[in-house]
Amino acid sequence: MKFRQAICAASLLLLVGAAPPPQQFMGANFEINRDRVQFGTIGSCAKGTTYLVPTTYLYIAARTKTGAGGTLGKVGVRATVYTDGLTKSGVQQIAAQMQNEIVSQLRAAGHTVLTYDDVRADVADKSRMEVNPRYGMPTKSMRQFPGIDFFVATPSDEQAIDYGMMGPQSNFAKAAQRSGATLLFPQVWLTLPQIYATASNSEGMTWRSSQAGVGGNPSMHLAGAWINGLTAKGAWCSITVPDHGSRLPAPVAGTFQELGNTTADYGEWSVKRGDWNFVVDDNAFRTGAQAVGRSLGKLVTDTMEGRK
Repeated sequence: MKFRQAICAASLLLLVGAAPPPQQFMGANFEINRDRVQFGTIGSCAKGTTYLVPTTYLYIAARTKTGAGGTLGKVGVRATVYTDGLTKSGVQQIAAQMQNEIVSQLRAAGHTVLTYDDVRADVADKSRMEVNPRYGMPTKSMRQFPGIDFFVATPSDEQAIDYGMMGPQSNFAKAAQRSGATLLFPQVWLTLPQIYATASNSEGMTWRSSQAGVGGNPSMHLAGAWINGLTAKGAWCSITVPDHGSRLPAPVAGTFQELGNTTADYGEWSVKRGDWNFVVDDNAFRTGAQAVGRSLGKLVTDTMEGRK
C-alpha cells in the first residue's frame, strides 16, 4: 500500500500594493501608443471633408469574475469584484467629454462635423438599451472580454441605442448616406481593477500537491478602443487600439473592500470563493478617462488628416 501525502491550499488575495514607478505615459499624461494601433482601409475615410460622429459608447467594467482549479481532487478559487462608486450621470459625462474631444479636434483641423442633433430623426424608431436595475444603468457582456460585465455609457439616455451582432455603428448607416457624411463611430473599453487566478498541481510517488490563488491590483487599463468608419457610398474603414496594459490611465483607480468569502470542502480538495467591492477613486478615474479621450481625439484627427 502506498502512503500519499496531500497538500492542498487555496488563497484569495487582492493586492493594493504600491503604485508602479512613474512613467511618461501614465495618468494625466496617458497617450495611446501609435505603434500598436491597427488601421483598416483607412484611406477611404480619410478622404472626407464632412464627418458624422453621432455618439460614443464607453464601456466600464461593472463586475469582474475569475477562477482557476476546482476540478475533482484539486483545490480551486473563484472571485468576483464589483465596481462601486460610479454614477450614471458621471459616466455619461465622461462619454460626452470623449465625444467632444473627437468632434472639437476634427473641427479645429477644418472639417465639418455632424453630431447626434443632426441625425436624431434617423434613429428615432430605434430601441434604447434597458437599464439593469442592479446598477441603475445599461450593462453588456462581450465575447472578447470573458468574465466581465460592462456598464454602457453614452452622452445621454437618448443616445444609448440598443444593438445586436452588427454593432452600434449599424444604427447610423442610413444617416451617413442621407447626410453625405463619413460616419466615425467610437467605442472605448476601460477595465478596473485587474484580477487573475492561477492553479498548479504536481504529484510524486508518495505525495500530491494542489494549489490555487487569486491576485489583483487596483489599476485601470485602456482595454481597447475601436472606431468604425463608413462613407456615404458604403466604403468601410477602422481604427483599432489594442489593450494598453503597460500604459495605465490610472495606476491606482480605487481600493478593494472585502465583502466575504466561503470555502466548500470536499475531502482532500476544496473551492474557496470571495467577493469584493472596488471603490473607485473619482479623481483618478476621471483624470485617466479624460486623458484617454484627449489622446483618442488626436489619433482620430491625425488619421483623418493622413497622419498616423
